Amino acid sequence: MVDLKKVLTLQEATKRWKLADGATLRKPISRNRFREGEIRKSKGTWLITYKGMKKVFDPEPKD
Repeated sequence: MVDLKKVLTLQEATKRWKLADGATLRKPISRNRFREGEIRKSKGTWLITYKGMKKVFDPEPKD
């Protein structure tokens, strides 16, 4: 079963990791830095796993 608390939208991930903007996150998406199962697009909304964000960016979000 998927834990939906560990799936973020692009906007949520950008805010949680305190990235400058969505473009900062779109670069690794376009460069295929996320593995299959870590990211997907659903009706125009990017969904990214917490695990994928930890792999591509800092190990833990900057709270």
